Amino acid sequence: MTAPALVAAFHLTRAGRGVGGAPGGPGGPGGPGAPGLQGAPTDRAPLVDARSGLPLDVDAYSRMKHGDARAARDLADAVADALLVQQPALVTDPAPLALPVAYLAVRPACWYLAARVLDRLDAERARHGHAPGRVVRVAKDSVTRTDYAASSAADRRAEMDRIGFRLTQDVAGCQLVVVDDVRVTGLAEATVLAALADAGAVRTVVAYVATVDDALRADPAVEAELNHATVRSVADMADVVRAGDFVLTIRFLKRLLGAPAAERAAFLDACPPALVAQMHAGCVATGPEFCAGYADGVADLVARRGPGQEAGRGASDGADVEDPDAVHPDAVHPDAVHPDAVHPDAVHPDAVHPDAVHPDAVHTVPAGA
Repeated sequence: MTAPALVAAFHLTRAGRGVGGAPGGPGGPGGPGAPGLQGAPTDRAPLVDARSGLPLDVDAYSRMKHGDARAARDLADAVADALLVQQPALVTDPAPLALPVAYLAVRPACWYLAARVLDRLDAERARHGHAPGRVVRVAKDSVTRTDYAASSAADRRAEMDRIGFRLTQDVAGCQLVVVDDVRVTGLAEATVLAALADAGAVRTVVAYVATVDDALRADPAVEAELNHATVRSVADMADVVRAGDFVLTIRFLKRLLGAPAAERAAFLDACPPALVAQMHAGCVATGPEFCAGYADGVADLVARRGPGQEAGRGASDGADVEDPDAVHPDAVHPDAVHPDAVHPDAVHPDAVHPDAVHPDAVHTVPAGA
């Protein structure tokens, strides 16, 4: 496989380090009037785009990671905008699109990013008479046992080495677009690309909401900072459930199951029985070792399942939990992206500044970087 192109809607640095490598000055990043980040820790300089000084909406990022479909749509649109500008061949080349996403049973947040990015690319490809693409699953044989975002580079490498990755569908002759949220160490990217190395793709692009500069790359905890910028408790997502904008992610499921009982109860009080059953189905599909590791949380889900909700069954559409031992044709078909997975009113024009997509956002990196 040739070296993939790397695209990012934002390339993050701390405000004050300068834009485009230049020191920050008055009115620029870190100077008077510099844009702040909603939800950013007050004891650290805010994270801004190194090329323009424009801020990443860390509130949206944090909510996206925990299952806010509106936030996922906004951030995915930023990624799609960057891809359309920097990788036009994805639209003009008739070679089909395939967007690989790695998971075991419960989808990660990047699945929802990928699904929305695919919708955007497909809409443009249709103008050229090209067929729609598909999201394809790279099967993991287990989930991470730690909070990956808060782990050191060494611990991350150990986790990636422990987990097996296997492409479940033929993508020979396809253009591959691997969509993810943030690139810090690049270890997860390298692992997924290794699973795709012999897939026979004609082009590979790795696309992120954000990459980070060298200083941030040396501190992997920046990923945890982004993840928890706004969502400090699982109960913080209760209003998203009530608004009908919640989609289940594996990060949120693990966090819910491991939360203090009172915090978990505050979230579950907002959940309809079908969502509780969907979460329980995700636990069962992830495996007995996973359930045993979160015994108290799983017991709470069992106690709250509604009448007629059988163990192992998810919500009514079953869209967010898959059998890890089976490849379902409709699990990755474009039609498997349900209208309610991403709220139709979730496109906010001011969510991502149009100047945030820069021609220099693309460069090539070795597959193992």
